[in-house]
Amino acid sequence: MRDYALLISAALLITCVLLFVFWRLYRCVQNKNKVLYERIKEVCRRFDDPERWGKYSPEYVASTVGIKSRTQFYAHFKKVTGLTPAVYIKMVGRRIADAGEAAEPTTSEQIS
Repeated sequence: MRDYALLISAALLITCVLLFVFWRLYRCVQNKNKVLYERIKEVCRRFDDPERWGKYSPEYVASTVGIKSRTQFYAHFKKVTGLTPAVYIKMVGRRIADAGEAAEPTTSEQIS
């Protein structure tokens, strides 16, 4: 009977230690994903400023915020935004072009 109690207490101790280790690993992964998400958001902010960042490649812009791996950058960018960096940059360009056209007066407005 005493041997069973010792085995049960040892099993409980091992279970508690394993749960603690898994919890710590889970927290590390969550923090890493949050940091990566913030870095992708910063890359998007930089893509939204083509006058300053438009001359640089997407990989260079990603490296300036601390993303070292090209593969990791493309995979996480698509996961966060749902778009590839190239498509995102094209959309920004179209949005800026559309905003510029809306700000310029049309010929009918110039005549009036």
